[in-house]
Amino acid sequence: MDILLFASWVQKSFGEFTPTLLESLKPKDLRSFLAIRKKTLHAGSSLRRAQSAMRAFFRHGIQRKIFSRDPMQTVDTPRSIRSLPHVLSASEAEHLLGAPGNSLLGARDRAILEVLYGSGLRVSELTTLDIASVDLGNRTLRVLGKGRKERIIPLSPPAKRVIEEYLGRRFSELPQTRENPHLFLNRFGGNLTPRSVARMIDKHALQSDMMKKVRPHALRHSFATHLLDGGADLRAVQEMLGHASLSTTQIYTHLSQERLRKVYQSSHPRAGGKPK
Repeated sequence: MDILLFASWVQKSFGEFTPTLLESLKPKDLRSFLAIRKKTLHAGSSLRRAQSAMRAFFRHGIQRKIFSRDPMQTVDTPRSIRSLPHVLSASEAEHLLGAPGNSLLGARDRAILEVLYGSGLRVSELTTLDIASVDLGNRTLRVLGKGRKERIIPLSPPAKRVIEEYLGRRFSELPQTRENPHLFLNRFGGNLTPRSVARMIDKHALQSDMMKKVRPHALRHSFATHLLDGGADLRAVQEMLGHASLSTTQIYTHLSQERLRKVYQSSHPRAGGKPK
């Protein structure tokens, strides 16, 4: 597709599509085509794909001795721009956490949401939590993350409360599950999967009139961003998220700065906001 569009552009711009014409193209010519593609390819990854296809096209031509030179050699690869993660506002998070009902499954769902948002777990970490990994007395979770690295994470008071409620009702209403060491179970008493957690969150997002899809990772993003918005230390957030590198955590500082910029622009008279 990218090469067909490139061929069409060359034909339209130069009146021909021949090997002689193609190998005579200058970097500014190729950049002109890529600039046009950039307007229609919003993601940086799509633009890099188009450029990669063009490089492969010319390399193949050289291997087949169709071209004597590769005009793409002096064209820079577009920089990778990491998109900012989707984050819930504090009020959206509150609405979502309040959506589950009063049944046993509702208690389980509230506990799951509280743990994802209040402790910043990955959904894969949540579904492998054992009852023994929860220390309700000290309000902590022992989590096995990527690379089987263990970390201890604080448990919020609401999360402690709803986990106690859920376990009490689970052992009372489903006594056969006492032998299952996993913390969160499905409606049949089996182990939860990340996919089923994603479906559950999406269902409650719709029930809370959020009118948008909420992925489990959005709660982890919200956990980190709201901590930094509240003045938390970046290295402490890195530790809680289980990131191996601080640079991975730094995306949340960019997100916090973006939120501050929007607040500033919408509020300050000198930034275009309405005077008060």
